[in-house]
Amino acid sequence: MTWSREQVRRASQEWAWAPPGSELVEIPGRLTAVVTPARSVSVTWSTGTDLEGTWHRVEELAAEHDAASIAWTVTDDQGELKEFLIGRRATLHDATEIQARALPVPPTAVDPSVRCALVDSEQTVRDATAVATRVWGGTPPTDEELREQVREATKPLDRRTGFQVVAYVDDVPAATGGVTRAGEVARLWGTCTAPEVRRRDAYRAATAARLAVAADLGCTLALVNALVDTSAPILARLGFTSYGSKRTYRLAPDHG
Repeated sequence: MTWSREQVRRASQEWAWAPPGSELVEIPGRLTAVVTPARSVSVTWSTGTDLEGTWHRVEELAAEHDAASIAWTVTDDQGELKEFLIGRRATLHDATEIQARALPVPPTAVDPSVRCALVDSEQTVRDATAVATRVWGGTPPTDEELREQVREATKPLDRRTGFQVVAYVDDVPAATGGVTRAGEVARLWGTCTAPEVRRRDAYRAATAARLAVAADLGCTLALVNALVDTSAPILARLGFTSYGSKRTYRLAPDHG
């Protein structure tokens, strides 16, 4: 399948990540929002029409769930929405590029000291979790959460909606990253590298491994929302193309 710019942007628009325990709210043709257990409403997509009406619906969602904050993602063609949110004292939280690459891709050469493994055992789950917790922060999983992750990781690949890999530098866990499959789209997420082994090809290896596995599973597009200042330049060097940008703004709800 050949992916057009419009199709790639639509695939990005349809990507709404919901943390465990979240509620996905969709108003067809108007907005998609995620209400998280951390008392936040995240608007991942909305139209540029009827801004006041959409704003009031999001405020209602925030009030219904006693949300402490609202995060609102705006694409680069929604200038009016951006100004609308800024007018309500929204502040910029992060900036991402919509990056994609057609699959399959040629093999990627990496440093011989680097190897990559599919997360499919208790040890690889522990290794990937240790890297992610160290880089992204948060608390390590409980014993029950770890057992559930291992149960999921040991299922056959074709019975999972996604997978993770872990890269090792000199046999030490160094980087990790995940993929969620949505039809023929491989959504890449959570890629991170331990600080002391950056620039040692661990990120490159983790990305190349995921592209290869995703292609074997029938995916024809790799898609990522890449942070402008960190992952976007790396992915561009790995052959990814930018299809536009997104900005996420944060603001406090007015519960009246």
